[in-house]
Amino acid sequence: MRIRAFLAALIISATAWPLRAQETTQTLLERQVYYVSGGKIGQSKYWYIYLGAHDCKLRRKFPGEDTTVVDASVSFSLKSSGYVNGSGLATNGKRVDCIVGFAFVTQDTTYKLPLDSIAYTQNNCDMVVTTDGKSGYLRIDAEGTLCVPSDLRLTSFKMVTEYGEKMLRKDADVTISAFAFTKEGIQKALKAGASAK
Repeated sequence: MRIRAFLAALIISATAWPLRAQETTQTLLERQVYYVSGGKIGQSKYWYIYLGAHDCKLRRKFPGEDTTVVDASVSFSLKSSGYVNGSGLATNGKRVDCIVGFAFVTQDTTYKLPLDSIAYTQNNCDMVVTTDGKSGYLRIDAEGTLCVPSDLRLTSFKMVTEYGEKMLRKDADVTISAFAFTKEGIQKALKAGASAK
């Protein structure tokens, strides 16, 4: 009986994994990104950038409970679909998803930074230069908690055709130090990184 249950669990997990992978790739839209990895420029059309796991304080109302501030560990990623995703677990064990974006931070100001306003990032995505030439710190804004991007890994996918259907298949994982949405931007990021050494 135990062996049958174990085999059933294996079959369920084996069939569920492709479904979860498919759900992830279905949220990706085509958007060209350029990145610096190991001092070289790369590019991808379908991708997401892991931005690290961070401790956050979030105001939440769970069923049957009052609204309260909870501590949570949240993982963030920037997707080629054009948004930052944040999900994780609160210390009470409940799943949390949060509204996330980027913030531009200097000593004098902090404001929301739309993705299209990023000319390029540098210094392991700690710094950002905007399309209007301003330079500041790039931060993840998780409902008021500002987090520093970390553990930067870009996962790229390629479009393949299987059984007459187009689908995305994982291509590679690379550690990155900068990204941009134009060739000009990534060349400036590479140059800035070289001059900082």
